[in-house]
Amino acid sequence: TLRLVAQHADMCNLFGDPDTVRHKIEVLRTHCVDVGRSPADIEVSHLSQAVTAPDADSLAERIEAWRGPSDTAADIAAAVGAGTIADQIGRYRELAEAGVQHAIIGVRDASDLADRLAEMGVTRVVSLEELPFPPAWWVHDGSGPLRALVRWVESEG
Repeated sequence: TLRLVAQHADMCNLFGDPDTVRHKIEVLRTHCVDVGRSPADIEVSHLSQAVTAPDADSLAERIEAWRGPSDTAADIAAAVGAGTIADQIGRYRELAEAGVQHAIIGVRDASDLADRLAEMGVTRVVSLEELPFPPAWWVHDGSGPLRALVRWVESEG
């Protein structure tokens, strides 16, 4: 819970849209005050997917390719965080304004997005290479060595 984060953590990872994240950060700040801790001591990250395309037509084509017979395009778009590159930049700007300090973005093709984010001041890109699923030994509670899954590179941007 966010109360446990306020009591014991140096970082927390949140999910959700900017309004949800803003609310969670406010709850975290309240818990920090309650336990006598500065909210600034806790770094806030956000984990999400981002499916990008240069324009709305090519984005619609990507979404349609993934759509199953019972799926709507809107459901698929929401589930995979679909948007044009400009949409994605706006989305992550809103998250930053909500209080997110680091964004962890799962993307299928990061080339265009990475270039645009570098223009916006992104200084580090994390690559998972061709890792479709985490290996069986990796547990998503932090016990597996994350550095074994990623290659850190500095953006040449």
